[in-house]
Amino acid sequence: MTTLARHALVTSQSPAEKIEVEDCGFRVLAPKEIQAAMAFPKEYILIGTRREQIKMLGNAVTPPIMRLLMDRVIASLQ
Repeated sequence: MTTLARHALVTSQSPAEKIEVEDCGFRVLAPKEIQAAMAFPKEYILIGTRREQIKMLGNAVTPPIMRLLMDRVIASLQ
């Protein structure tokens, strides 16, 4: 949370150019982009709609971290 209005964080190249909030936008990352950012293997298959895939990835633990967690759990049980 910032102390500035959201649009105040957007700047222009020219001080004379006024940026309207309506001109700014964003896009949702594609499931494959999220999957790559979370270090899932490229061959990992997701099922469901795009929305369901994004939700599943949002609820997932990235594989390298899960491997680390499981290694620690196994080590503590030995």
